[in-house]
Amino acid sequence: MLNRKLEVAALTVVIGYFLVPFIFSEWRTNFFTIGLVVSAFAVPFVFLIGIPFSWLLQNKLTNPVLSLVLHGIVGGMISGLFGLFVVQGMGFLLFFMTGLIYAALFALLDYLLQKTPFYKKNSGLEAS
Repeated sequence: MLNRKLEVAALTVVIGYFLVPFIFSEWRTNFFTIGLVVSAFAVPFVFLIGIPFSWLLQNKLTNPVLSLVLHGIVGGMISGLFGLFVVQGMGFLLFFMTGLIYAALFALLDYLLQKTPFYKKNSGLEAS
């Protein structure tokens, strides 16, 4: 399970690099710069908070929709609180939306990757 979570976290950061700049107002001029800056902040959150939280949720919940909602809420709140202390003004809202997108993307990719034939076939070999 940890290998899958690490793969999902890496995929989330790569896809988020291209997806998240769309929520910022000046994405037309600085698309790749915004993606790089947001990803630099997102990587520690995804790997240090997202993986353990996702592992905990997977052990407790079987409903993927509820898991997606809880991932989004926790991801949004943690990154939103970070935004309160780092950026003045609209920091909370932008960080909340970014965290929500990354957390929901993480949960969705984890669910999809879990349903692939490779992980179904090797599910007995993974360390829990």
